[in-house]
Amino acid sequence: MVEKVVVEQLSDKLDFQGAFGVSSWGRSRAEGKVWPFVGVYGWTNLEDKYKTWRLIRHLCIATTLPIMFGGDFNEILCMEEKEGGSNVTRRVVENF
Repeated sequence: MVEKVVVEQLSDKLDFQGAFGVSSWGRSRAEGKVWPFVGVYGWTNLEDKYKTWRLIRHLCIATTLPIMFGGDFNEILCMEEKEGGSNVTRRVVENF
């Protein structure tokens, strides 16, 4: 319950509207192993996107534990998700 309170206090301090914490009590282990969670905010510039994937690869190689990644990868999974802005080459999307 402590982490839930800490997250909610931080969200209040940062003035995040509608943010809330969820306790991991009883949910933080699977099959007796710890699953590290890594929050990601991917590089936004097209020429830097490879850095996001390189960082994720490095983190996966650096541990034998399963890792859960979440956040904003600043990438799209398929061209149907794209609305407006400049065209994204298929090569960049495939790297994701």
